[in-house]
Amino acid sequence: MGAVRQADLLVVEAAEKAVIDAIRFEFSTRSTGNAASSTRRAQMLAQAAQNYRLALQLDPNFSSNDPQLLNALGYFLAEKGASSTDFQKAELLTRRALAGWDKAAKSALLKPAEVDLNRAITRDSLAWALFRQQKFAEATREQRIAVADAQKALAAGANDPNGEALAELKTHLQQIEAALDTSKTKR
Repeated sequence: MGAVRQADLLVVEAAEKAVIDAIRFEFSTRSTGNAASSTRRAQMLAQAAQNYRLALQLDPNFSSNDPQLLNALGYFLAEKGASSTDFQKAELLTRRALAGWDKAAKSALLKPAEVDLNRAITRDSLAWALFRQQKFAEATREQRIAVADAQKALAAGANDPNGEALAELKTHLQQIEAALDTSKTKR
């Protein structure tokens, strides 16, 4: 393996590690619940954001093929992004993540219902990226598919112990549909 190729792989690995660490920081804020102070939760979320940004500094195209990591970074940009460039990159990352879940569905490593739920969650991220770009009709279409797919996945045995994933998808659908309705009345 050439030195340049090996260096490229190290960059991808470092960027992936930054996203994995960001996910851990975010997860810790959920798992600690009321036990952590609001200051500590804010610090952990700030560290997560810093790690997501670091991943993009290391690898601006985020060359990972891992659909979970692609989706996590894409959703971060869709949710916390500050510019149209962030929202466009979020769209690209989540579209790549969807393609990754399509490949994962063909492997026997994951249960089909789990892949389907992850695909629905990723489609939610895509819809949110489209929403942030004010592409309300397209976002609504994607979000409706996300909710329907999540419902099917859960009926098929996917794991969403507290119903949080489906609840968030439905909340996003309401927000996107409200924005679509508002945009139609402005015409």
